[in-house]
Amino acid sequence: MNNEDLMGINKKKVEAIIFVANKPVAAGRISKILDIPPDAVAECVLKLNEEYLNSDRSFFIEEVAEGYIFATRPEYDDPIRAFYNIVQKYSLTDLNLEVLAIIAYNQPITKIEVDAIRGNVDSTFQVRTLLEKGFIKITGRKKVPGSPFLYGTTKQFLTYFGLKELNDLPKADEIKKEFKIGGEHEADTLPGFE
Repeated sequence: MNNEDLMGINKKKVEAIIFVANKPVAAGRISKILDIPPDAVAECVLKLNEEYLNSDRSFFIEEVAEGYIFATRPEYDDPIRAFYNIVQKYSLTDLNLEVLAIIAYNQPITKIEVDAIRGNVDSTFQVRTLLEKGFIKITGRKKVPGSPFLYGTTKQFLTYFGLKELNDLPKADEIKKEFKIGGEHEADTLPGFE
């Protein structure tokens, strides 16, 4: 069997595994199952996505939360929502998003530290909501009197926002540039970026 035939077989196997998965599957896990190097898994995904694009498919394989999962192209979001009559199960209020951003950029962080960044505003309700929705988790306890919980984001957070890893979060400079923050009359810092 030549390399091209072997690539074709592995590509189909990679596709089948990702297709049946209901959450992102790590390249390392696929690599172990198929007994092929992780680079070969990545190459298979790349080739599959090229095929999907060239044949104008409505889906592709996306890398999120340190794994691969099938996703539909954004231009098909509206008909899919209409089909399922989806009301955003995970919809977040502006306050939830604010607390989530603070946790994402400063993790691990305590609720008291979140409150301080927000100007000493109580974040109990938002933290509870984010825990219930699975966007954050308790990662341990801070070694200070009272041993408060430390919070961090989850893989569901990465998946929901389409991030491979936390390093894919926009940097403070990118945010400032995008929203033209930092001029003469604007604050030089963003909450949580001091």
